[in-house]
Amino acid sequence: MLKAFFLPAKQQTALLRAEIRREIAKELGAEAGGGNFYTPFWSDAKNHIRGIADVRVETASRVSKNPRRKRLYPRLQEGFLNWWENKRRWTNLEFGVEEFAPKARYRFDELNATVKVENLIGITIGEDDSRLIYPYFYEQPIVTERIGQLGLWLMSRALSGYNPDDMRMLDILRSNSNSIADFPFRGDEEEEFLSRYIRLILRWEELRKEY
Repeated sequence: MLKAFFLPAKQQTALLRAEIRREIAKELGAEAGGGNFYTPFWSDAKNHIRGIADVRVETASRVSKNPRRKRLYPRLQEGFLNWWENKRRWTNLEFGVEEFAPKARYRFDELNATVKVENLIGITIGEDDSRLIYPYFYEQPIVTERIGQLGLWLMSRALSGYNPDDMRMLDILRSNSNSIADFPFRGDEEEEFLSRYIRLILRWEELRKEY
């Protein structure tokens, strides 16, 4: 959703058309087509964090099985490992991985719509600290301050049982992990999120009529 919010109009239209075609295919009983492109990589990255797999080995295997991954998966691997091995801030502390990945849904009653927040991984650091990390996979748009603010705002609302200060958005390709301290809220995040969401829904409905 964050990607769709901030793409230029032409790319946003192409993204929505692709999603509409997938929705129509599902309605007609077609196969889902193997799931989200990024899911296998993120599964391998999480297992790398847990210490039960090597993302380098798994990426090579994923690429060999599907040539469509040849360009982007190695870049995701490089960005992830640069963050995990060089840029994370708890390098000298013991860490653990939560046994489950928190996920939630946030309801926008104004739109009769629900947004899912999932694919996170929770990491405990030392005795008292933790991180709740949400992955952002995309080449474009990059995670700007405003994208980070809207993403972290929704995380903080949906995952109300967790401390917002522990939440992070990880821009994997650029090895950047950002928190609310990095992108302090302006106070208008809900208003802008709703505004962008409404425009996206209207554009979807307009395009859907063509199919």
